[in-house]
This record gives sequence, structure tokens and C-alpha cells, in this order.
Amino acid sequence: MNIKEYVAAHSNDPVKTDIVERWESRIVANYWNTRGALGAEAYLAQYGKQIKAPKVIGLARIADIKGFPDMANRFWEEAFYLETGTRASLGKKNTGIDTEPARPTILRDPPLREPFNYYPQLLVAVDRATAMRLARDPAYGVQEKVDGERVMVKVSKGVLTAGNKKALVRQLPLNVRDELLELNRNFVMDGELVGTEYFPFDLISIDGKDISHLTLSARYGYLLDLVGHMGNSIHLVRLETTLVDKTALIANLEISCKEGFVIKNLLAAYEVGESHGTQWKHQFRSVVACIVGARNGNKNSVEVFVKRPDGSNRSMGNVTVPNTYSIPKPGEIAEIENLYVHPGKDGKFAQAVFKGVRTDADENDCREDKLRVKSI
Repeated sequence: MNIKEYVAAHSNDPVKTDIVERWESRIVANYWNTRGALGAEAYLAQYGKQIKAPKVIGLARIADIKGFPDMANRFWEEAFYLETGTRASLGKKNTGIDTEPARPTILRDPPLREPFNYYPQLLVAVDRATAMRLARDPAYGVQEKVDGERVMVKVSKGVLTAGNKKALVRQLPLNVRDELLELNRNFVMDGELVGTEYFPFDLISIDGKDISHLTLSARYGYLLDLVGHMGNSIHLVRLETTLVDKTALIANLEISCKEGFVIKNLLAAYEVGESHGTQWKHQFRSVVACIVGARNGNKNSVEVFVKRPDGSNRSMGNVTVPNTYSIPKPGEIAEIENLYVHPGKDGKFAQAVFKGVRTDADENDCREDKLRVKSI
């Protein structure tokens, strides 16, 4: 019997419940299903000791059913070897060529709302005056507020999991996963995910040792030692501690149209949930005069515009009008607070807030060159 006959003979074998559970809890949870034959190799390396052919057949069957043919082929090859003692190759079902298919940049979401078990420390928003007062205090350090998605990462015994702000397991880009696993260390870190890049700014444990009770300065020292040399997909968020460096960082962030900055007590431990007077954030926000357009159907929102240099209107998107305000009429001038404008000739406001109608302004005040565009 050759390997193709072997696969045909077992292609209708039932998939047992324990195999389905292994698929979800081991393969999908580690995103190995997205790695083709490499994913099957990872599973066999971690769970293949003394494994028998029937279980590998079950894994091959479910991989085929779920639509991961290259992973299925590798499991079929292993099952054939375990049963016959002969190595044989099925090749690749979905490419027809010998090269490894391109791997997806972003992995799909886990199928279950599975708990991650680590909750992040949250920031308290403060106004500019308060933020600058705190930043000038030598007891506090300053970091960039990276404009991404809050993600904590845990690596334990070669297995990486990530969690979102609500402490639920979520996906990570494959390049980020691979680079963090290459560290060959056990750790729990906190950071921001921006596209396919990860920006760590704090460390909670290292090599099985909980360091959350240590000062921020001490934790950052461990983090610097762990990832300070990296720069492909992992970018350490700088922590400035001197007045000169803190002031320069804040100025550069504002000039570069970044989101904002974070102020942290250098002697504070890591606290789960909203920080109790130890960490704050300030976002750079601007107010722009805009021309009011048509109402968005029956919704409490209107389209707003600014003037381009050639005199044409540029739509900045729809902005919600709070119930405390009347719906403005088309042609009126409204003040719109925003975090920034997305880059591109048709970029829209981010986090736009309607601040009322201006009676002391006209269309000449609604200029495109007044927009605060996010740097790329």
C-alpha cells in the first residue's frame, strides 16, 4: 500500500470528540492551523511523543475538513510512517509547486471567547496643564502613547498567547509571534499592537518570576534587557526620565502629530485595572472650524467639510451631534474637536466631537491647511 492508497482507505474515518477538542485547544489556540506543514510539525514536536497513528489520522481528517490541506498532508505522512515505518510525501495540495506558500500576515481570531487571564493597567486621562505639571516632576517618567490596540503577550514553554484589553485571547501577526518566540524566554509583557508591529512598554513577569510588584524603573530595566536590541517587528517604547528628555519627547510627539503621551510614577508597581494615581495619559487634540453639510438621514449626525486651496469642499466625514445641541443647518460653521486626521487626500477625522456652532466664523476659517494630519 502506498501513501495515496493509505489516505484513501482512511479518508472517511470518523473524527472523535477528543480530536476535535485537541484541534481547538492546542492547534487553533496556537494558530498552528495557519502555518501549513510547519503547524503540523509544531504540534508533533510538542505533543507527538508516543502518539499513535489513529490520533494522527484524526488530526489529518479534521485539518482536511477545516480547509487546511498542507497541514493535513503532513499529518497523513506522519500517520503513514507510524503505521508502516516508511516515509513518503504527498506534496502540496493547494499550490502545485515546491515552495512554501506565502503565510498570512494577520492570523484569524480564535473561535472561542477564551480567557487570557491577564488584565492590563489602565490610564487615567488628564488635561494638558495637569499632564505637563506631572511630566515636570522628577518622580515621573514619560512615554509615547502609541496609537494602536492594547495587547498583552505571554510566552511560556515555547507557547505564545496574547490577550486584549478585556483579557480575552486574540490573534497576533505571525511575524510578531515568531520574533517574540525567538527570544526563547518565558515572560508576560504589555504593549500596543499597530498593524504588524508590536510596541512593548512594560514587563509583568520574566522567566517565571512575577515582577509586577517591582518599581516601573526596575521592570523597565528587565524589559530593556529583553527586547531593547530588537527592531524588526518589535519596537521598545522609550521611557524618558530627565526633564530635558521628557520635554523634548513631548514636543517631538506633538510636532509629529502623534496621539499623545503617558506619564508614569517611576516607583509604582503594576496595578491591574484603572491606576490609582500612578499612570496618566494626555491626547493631543485640536479644534477645527468646518462647514456643516446635510444631516445623515434621521440620525443625530451631520457631514462636515473643509475648503481645499482650490476652493472645493473636502468631506471630513459624519460627526455625531450630542443631544445637548440642536442639529446645525447646512452652511453653518461648526467647531469639531478631533484627535487627528487620517493621512491621504481624503482622510477623515479620528475621534471627532461636535463642540457647537460658531457665529463669528465663515467658510474662510474652514481651511484644509489647519488639519492636524497623523504622521505615517
